[in-house]
Amino acid sequence: MKYVHILLITVYLTIFVGMGFGQEVRMGTPNNVIGPSEMEVEVVDQNCWVELYEDTEFDVDDPHIRIKGPFEAGSLEALAGQDWSDEIESLIVGPSATIFVYKDPSFSGTEAVFVANQKVGELAELNMSDDIESIKVQCSAM
Repeated sequence: MKYVHILLITVYLTIFVGMGFGQEVRMGTPNNVIGPSEMEVEVVDQNCWVELYEDTEFDVDDPHIRIKGPFEAGSLEALAGQDWSDEIESLIVGPSATIFVYKDPSFSGTEAVFVANQKVGELAELNMSDDIESIKVQCSAM
């Protein structure tokens, strides 16, 4: 009985507290009851991300976005409600991420790779400023 209470508390916290922090919760039935066979466990690496900046040197006063991995986008035209195609001038890579960027849509054209904890304040130095049209964020164990 003690374990049932712990399980119920865990499910309650996962659903209701998680919703308060903007996490997506999958509801299993029309009555919003999740049965044991419907529960999904997903391990999320909080250190796997990339921050993209529209301006050089990580200017937070201009548009910027954090993308959590793993993630792939063959086009950046509608990323988080904004067209990021050919707009990225600087980036910061999270501690357990590897980032692959491409000059053309659909992961084609010139590729550049950025590794964990890398900060690039001037993508122009790599001939990639305002020239990224697709991206992959891969996560690795630390």
